[in-house]
Amino acid sequence: ISGSYSAVKYFVDKGHKKIGYLGSSQSINNFAHRAEGFNKAILDFNIEDSEQYKFLLEPTVDGAYKDMKEIITSKKKLPTALFAFNDIIAMGAMKAMNEEGIKIPEDVSIIGFDDISFSSLVNPALTTIRVHTSEMGRLSVRRLIEKIKYGSDFKLKIEIDTELIQRD
Repeated sequence: ISGSYSAVKYFVDKGHKKIGYLGSSQSINNFAHRAEGFNKAILDFNIEDSEQYKFLLEPTVDGAYKDMKEIITSKKKLPTALFAFNDIIAMGAMKAMNEEGIKIPEDVSIIGFDDISFSSLVNPALTTIRVHTSEMGRLSVRRLIEKIKYGSDFKLKIEIDTELIQRD
């Protein structure tokens, strides 16, 4: 939730008033949390919550590319900023936008999520939300060892914050 919230805050801080998202056409649990954080930020920052700026794309590079091409060629109005539920969706959408003459970030700013290795290699390099997966793994193993060693039955919820990685 906090990652998508910080993406919207970043857009607001940069002066964007028309902010949308590139979600997934397939139901994925993490994406529901990302939508929740996005919607909370839109309310908190008093940004117009427009359904016309919420696009659902297939969560693959090729699928997102194809879906974004359809959105652009159907002449749907794009916001000035889009938060993508993951970097894969962002990259597919960026490819379609580049081919259709939409300049990133001049016409549309995009922020992805996950900070996969290719995020820094696309042109322009993708601003994204980094998830600290290595630390998540370490904490999970540590918790598993505690459960085995001490027989701990209590449930524990640990949240690791995300980090905005600013690129082009």
